[in-house]
Amino acid sequence: MNHSIKADTLIQLPGKDRFLARKFIQALGLRICVLLVGFATSVLLARILGPTEFGYYLFAFSLMTLIAIPVQAGMPMLITKKLPQYDHGEQHPLIKGLLIQCAFLIVIFSAIAIAGINTFNLWWFRTSGGYEGMEVVVWGSLLIPLIAFATLSGAAIRSLQRHFVGQAVETALRQALLLALIGSLSIIFNSAFSLDATQAMILHILAGLATALIGWLALAHTFTFDWHKVSVHFKTRQWLKNLAPLAVIAGMTVILGKTDIIMLRILAGADEVAHYYVAAQFGMLVFISAQGVRLVNGPLLAREAKTGNRPYMQRIYSQGALFVFLTTIPTAMILILFGRPIIELIFGAPFIAAYAAVIVFSVGYMLQALFGTTEIILKIMDHEATIVRAFAVAIVANILINAILIPPLGIFGAALASMTVTIASKLYLSLQIYRKIGIRAFAIIPRASLSGPGQ
Repeated sequence: MNHSIKADTLIQLPGKDRFLARKFIQALGLRICVLLVGFATSVLLARILGPTEFGYYLFAFSLMTLIAIPVQAGMPMLITKKLPQYDHGEQHPLIKGLLIQCAFLIVIFSAIAIAGINTFNLWWFRTSGGYEGMEVVVWGSLLIPLIAFATLSGAAIRSLQRHFVGQAVETALRQALLLALIGSLSIIFNSAFSLDATQAMILHILAGLATALIGWLALAHTFTFDWHKVSVHFKTRQWLKNLAPLAVIAGMTVILGKTDIIMLRILAGADEVAHYYVAAQFGMLVFISAQGVRLVNGPLLAREAKTGNRPYMQRIYSQGALFVFLTTIPTAMILILFGRPIIELIFGAPFIAAYAAVIVFSVGYMLQALFGTTEIILKIMDHEATIVRAFAVAIVANILINAILIPPLGIFGAALASMTVTIASKLYLSLQIYRKIGIRAFAIIPRASLSGPGQ
């Protein structure tokens, strides 16, 4: 393996290559729009529904968003990995076959999830008379396939080089349609307009249905071939073999992401969970550009992996990591210096206790950004087993460190445990990427003869 790519330390983006910078800036702009739309939707719903009904709605929506991750079972990543390669080789029957196969699996997995949720609700209703907000959860279960299909179509569109449209379908369109729908109704009916949590969820389902339909129409428009005239070719055994570790990783990601919340609830109480949730939301503000860069990097890296252009893969990876790192700095500094009054202004004095965890998240996300999209490149290069091993150790370590730090330190300990485990995992994966693939998984710019778009 050739590890001879020379590199500078953390420096500037080369002026001659504007392609990647433009894509990353577009992704950041879209993420900011998503944040603003989501915030506006939350404020509007909170005002219309009131605290109790809004709480029912939030619980149901959060639950369905969480369940949609294992339902997708890694399929968006499989599409991100395979579609650019098939498109590059003009293997249109395989593109058609993969999309049909994934759509079929989402229908099956969604049906199982919906049946499981509603069987549980029926059992609870018969034994205990149900629980508050149960009707919202029942309706909300219909969101699961809609979220999954929108994510799938968005991943496919991105993989066929329409990055902005794919990201919009995947992350922004549903929230924008929901905001437009609620806003239009409130304007039309003015003071007479009111909603309960169930009605709000039904409106969300309508927005989700419209998003799924628009996503698949946009995907059909993206094809460079006639869908109806192309034959279909399935590689079911190979795809399922690729999908199995991706599904495991998706499940492990959910466990890693929720361990701190669960252990805080057990070891510290509900107030600490509320403070930690506020801190985590501010932390995600620091890391706002990371998801956009991941959505851009995945298809680009998959396409270059097919050509074997390691220098340009290094450029894609490093510029993405550098872009995320540079965009974390201003927000992190603002939160570290002025987080306390910002928290008090937005959430009120009782939530100032979240400030200590905000500092940990701000520093932690800055450090994470330096390592870039470690999991993405390992998945693309067929090293999923490396991620599974790292995540298995991380889950155990996260539980142990949380158990040690939460009792004396509360949310500060939980945040410290989460960031420590995540950064350690990133460091390990970064070393494995260099050893197995020959790419420096860090915010560095290579001194190599690079080729690719924008050169």
